[in-house]
This record gives sequence, structure tokens and C-alpha cells, in this order.
Amino acid sequence: IEMEARKFFDFDGIVPGCLMLQNIQQDKKEIQYFWESNSAEAQCPFCGTLSTRPSNDYYTKPIQDIPYNNKAAYHVVRFKKYFCENSECKYEEFIERLSDFSEEDARKTVRFKKYCIGRSLGCGCNHAEYELRTEGAVISNDTLGRYLKSEAAAKIEDNIMRDDVKVLAVDDINLRKGDKKSGCTVLLDEETHKVLIIIKGTTKEMTKRALEMFPSAQFFSSDRATAYSSAGAECGKTQIADRFHLIKNAQEAIKNALMASIPATI
Repeated sequence: IEMEARKFFDFDGIVPGCLMLQNIQQDKKEIQYFWESNSAEAQCPFCGTLSTRPSNDYYTKPIQDIPYNNKAAYHVVRFKKYFCENSECKYEEFIERLSDFSEEDARKTVRFKKYCIGRSLGCGCNHAEYELRTEGAVISNDTLGRYLKSEAAAKIEDNIMRDDVKVLAVDDINLRKGDKKSGCTVLLDEETHKVLIIIKGTTKEMTKRALEMFPSAQFFSSDRATAYSSAGAECGKTQIADRFHLIKNAQEAIKNALMASIPATI
């Protein structure tokens, strides 16, 4: 009864319903929650067949969660193994998956991974590692960096598949200040002002390849750089000079006219 109450109050909506809390152990550095699966069926991850034939084997692994009370929190889960009921599947036995709780082969829960990504975006991987370790977590800045890259890759993949982008905006940035060799091309959705993709290089060819990823875009806003203008023209986009550079060019024209008219010494 105590274990059921702890599961309800501490992990309701977080831990899958098929997991039953068996025991809790803790010391000065970590707290462990021991879970056992009581599922009645599972889907084969290799062929997709639903199986209701559990085997007598189990697979146990620790999965780290958000730190609790300045201690590293682990869910030690005992997963069931099932026989695949598809005779044509090359795998006779498989381990049940709980993808909403923890990704396959992952040692962190899904919510802890999102927690790490949020902290890293806020203060950088190095400082996030320090803060998370202070809270009791066992994590490295390399792992945080991999989480960020994986999240960014998934976001870019979703952006490339979009077919509702109407106006593209482009600009260039240097990954290292003052180093033109580290220049990258940035494409944004002008209507939402969100970054769509960042591509290494600022040449016409690289820009053209980036524009071709968004065939739904009709308009192309740029700073009138030659490479960007040529790429937009070859892709058949209606080009727009962005407001910032128009105002900047007008201010420079007025400044040059005043400098030419006003004597150097008054």
C-alpha cells in the first residue's frame, strides 16, 4: 500500500502504469526506486507485431531521473521479455519498450533529458553541468552537448519538411568573431522570426541549396549581398530588401552627403 501511494503522489503521469514500485533505497548520494513491469502485452520493435506471450527472462537497467533532494535519482526497472508471435520475424524474443518513459538504449528518462536541454539552453553546457551536479545529478557537459545537437537535428528535420513557409529571410553569421572562414548562412521564417536552418558557408551555391529546401517560399528577404541576390534570382524568388539595411543605407547616404558639404573645420 505504501509503494502504491508513493507511486501515485510522486510519479503519477510520469511513470507508465504497467510499472509497479517494489522498493526504495537511498544513501548520501543517490536514491533508487525499484520497479517491476506487470504488462500483459508488448509490441515487437522489429516487425510491429503485438505479442501476448511473455517469456521467463527479464532485463534490468537503471535509468536516471531529475535529482531529488540533492541526490541522484535512479529508476531501476525490471523489463519483461516477450516472444514475437510473427513467424517471419528474425527475432524470436524482444524486450518491451516504454518509449514515453525512456528512449531505447537510453540511461536517462525522457523528462530528465528535456530538463537537461532546458538548463543547457539557458546557461551553456559547462555551467549547466556545474548546476546539475550541484543538484546531485550525474552528468557531463559532453552528454549535454550531445542532447542539444540531437534536439537541434530533430528540429531542423521538422523545419525542412514544412510546406507553409511563405517568406524567407537570410543573413550571415561568424561562429568565431572576426573569422570569415567560420561564416554560416542563416535562414529564418520571416513571418514567425524563427530560425529554420543554419548552413556552413556564405556562397551562392550554399545559399541556393538552402533555398531549394523550402519550395513553398515565394518571397526572399536579404541584405542585398551579391551571393544572396544571385541565389534568390536563380531559385525564382521575389526578392525584398529588408528594412534594417534600407534604413542603414539611407543613414549612410545622408552622413556622406553631410560630410561632403560641411567643412572639416567650422
